[in-house]
Formats: sequence, structure tokens, C-alpha cells
Amino acid sequence: MNSFLKANLLWLSLLGVAVIIVVLAFIFRPNTTEYQIGASETLKWMNKTPMEVAIDNIGGKQLIDLRPVDLFLQGHATNAINIPVRNLLDQESVSLFDELRENGKEVILY
Repeated sequence: MNSFLKANLLWLSLLGVAVIIVVLAFIFRPNTTEYQIGASETLKWMNKTPMEVAIDNIGGKQLIDLRPVDLFLQGHATNAINIPVRNLLDQESVSLFDELRENGKEVILY
């Protein structure tokens, strides 16, 4: 066996194991969230007239403020809940939406 290989067998073995781990990590990485409709379709859907809510028609509905926390703390609608957009699909947010749906409460995102 070559003297270089004999002297560095441990390090070369560790390098080989590290390469295998990185390859396996890329192969078996978790699936990303896949959306059923694209952003342009979502915007068209949200901009339809029936999706708009008049201010005098928000009584009894749960308001969800989608702004970042720092903007929410500067001022928000009474009884609004802050869920920043990046947290909409978190487990906590999903369970809140499930609870609101089970209670028959309508939600307004703003």
C-alpha cells in the first residue's frame, strides 16, 4: 500500500463517510411544501369582489393581522391576532385555524 494511504487511512476513511452522509442527506431530504395553485392564481382569487369585506361587516369575525410582529405592536385592530405571513403554515397557526373552523368563526386576513 502506498505510504500516503497508510499514513492517512483514518482521515481518508472519515472523508469518505462524510461524502456518503452528504449525498444521502441530499437524496433523502424532506419534501418541500407544494401548493395547489400558483401565486398569480391566488392573487386573482383574492382580488375577486366577493373576497372583499366592508368595515361595517367585520363584527363577529376573527381578524388575523399578517404583518411582522414589530408592525403589529405599533398598532392593530381590536381583538386581532398576529400571525406573520411566514408563520401561516406553522403547526400552531394551523391548529388555531382548525379551532376557529370548528367553532364556526369566520376569519378575515389583513
